[in-house]
Amino acid sequence: LGGVILKLVDWRGIFWMLALVGTLAFLGAFGLKETCSPAHRNQGPLIATLGRLFVVLRHRQFAWPLLLFSAMSMPFMAYLGVSSYVFQNRFGLSPQEFSLFFAGNAAVSVLGPVLHMRFFRHLRRRRVIACHLCTACLCGLLLGLFGGRGPWTFAALYACVTFAGSALRPPATVLMMESIKGDNGAVTALINCGGLLFGSFSMFLATLPFWPGQVAAAGTIACGVSALALVGWWALLRTGIVPKRR
Repeated sequence: LGGVILKLVDWRGIFWMLALVGTLAFLGAFGLKETCSPAHRNQGPLIATLGRLFVVLRHRQFAWPLLLFSAMSMPFMAYLGVSSYVFQNRFGLSPQEFSLFFAGNAAVSVLGPVLHMRFFRHLRRRRVIACHLCTACLCGLLLGLFGGRGPWTFAALYACVTFAGSALRPPATVLMMESIKGDNGAVTALINCGGLLFGSFSMFLATLPFWPGQVAAAGTIACGVSALALVGWWALLRTGIVPKRR
């Protein structure tokens, strides 16, 4: 849709569309109902509420998986940072053609959680997570080696990386949520913040000038981060920080 909008308006129209969508979302929020019962709501001061973030971070059963799974947001966020330059500057696609490839990657990111709930959730969580990490690592390696051959090759290999990362989120989120009883607000805030912090760093890292190209940067980030996460996952299982029963 963004590509279509750019055919009709200049770049300022994007911000008018953001204002319109934001207004509709704001109005729609009035129809939502609070799911937290009054008995479980935090009635303390704001400082005490923020302090729960540090209390939660002191639990190593949560903190170490948070670090590991937050890092796995880096491959997808690197795609956000470099994909427009790769598709348009390297492969010569128009903004509208790029928007179609971008939409395809977004669709794949939706398939990951859906297929996890359909096929993977009954399997042992530790094996499912390891399998997704291996897939992301292998596809990242192939992306760095062959992703520059054309837009379809780049899109297909990155789609595999995106799928593995998105399919990883449901079991990873459940694992982190189960590691601490209560403090759901602090837990979800840290999960979201961690992913955005690591993702923002990957966008910065992918644009540094020492890379031989943006395809190589994206592939190296995807492969390297996934490999480190796989080693970290193995270490969490060996040390007992993450129970092996799942």
